Amino acid sequence: MSTKRIGWLLWRFVCKVLPMFLFSGPVFAEELSVKDYLEAYDQAFLSAFTVTLQATYPTNAFDGMQGSSTATVTIASDGTQQALRLESSHLDPLVFNSARIGNQYDDAGNYTISHHKAEYVHLGADSWKTRTDFEHFTISPQNVVLKKTPASPLNAVHPKGHPDPANVLFRYLLPLGRGFAQLVDEVVSVEERPSGISIVRASGTLFSDQSGTWLLEVDTTRDYLVQTARFRRDGADYDSVVSPVSSAGTLGAEIPLYREGSFSIIPSYAVSVRLTDYTRQATMSLIHDVQEAVNAVGRRSTILDFGRIDGDGMPLVLRGVDLVE
Repeated sequence: MSTKRIGWLLWRFVCKVLPMFLFSGPVFAEELSVKDYLEAYDQAFLSAFTVTLQATYPTNAFDGMQGSSTATVTIASDGTQQALRLESSHLDPLVFNSARIGNQYDDAGNYTISHHKAEYVHLGADSWKTRTDFEHFTISPQNVVLKKTPASPLNAVHPKGHPDPANVLFRYLLPLGRGFAQLVDEVVSVEERPSGISIVRASGTLFSDQSGTWLLEVDTTRDYLVQTARFRRDGADYDSVVSPVSSAGTLGAEIPLYREGSFSIIPSYAVSVRLTDYTRQATMSLIHDVQEAVNAVGRRSTILDFGRIDGDGMPLVLRGVDLVE
């Protein structure tokens, strides 16, 4: 038996057997164990992995007429850092929108719209950084794309633990059934069903400082994968919904993931993912490339520094031309 396999079996013993001896009361043990298992599996998953996904999401968050975009998303983690690279590969046909208000029209009356061509996220030991590369499209009233031009990259520097970059990265992992432990603060109740599904109600957050209530369906027969989840922020009138496709099966023998799923962050913005490759090793070349991308600052770059917030709660804005020389 390999050293890796022995280590995995020991980890399963510590996570699945030892807690039963540490907590005495049956209800206390039941409610704590679900959260403990979610944390243990998430920690083991994040210790080393690389996944490749095909993701579909709205082309423009503010214009629902534009259909969807498809991208290849690659995410890697070595236990101390996570990195994401998104590369857009397909857009639904773009259309002219006459109903938008604001500066989306040029002097000739053509409609302009932005799209994320590429995105990079690095959650490092000291700071969490993102970079987004945009493209601008100019669309005539006859639904003809007149031109496509690259726009200035947008870099952002966040303190470690900031919810915004975590939101960008984990929106692609939650539909695979992992990553919920960071979002659950306190388990309120657990209902165990004969099928092996535990219905967990808990307080928590969703990549924000605003609290709310989670309702999770946890499949204890599939190493505590979360097969559906709903979050209602306090005072909100809608749910954020995570819906893995459990019927599509799982990928990975040691720490399985669902093969497909979706995440409706808000009712009008849903991300769907399909897992195409999964390995229990961190691709260090990807992490290195993403680090280089988020740290690259050109003359046309704009940098938002969320470590320096003014009295109005706005980050310091820096221009690349001021930084390169």
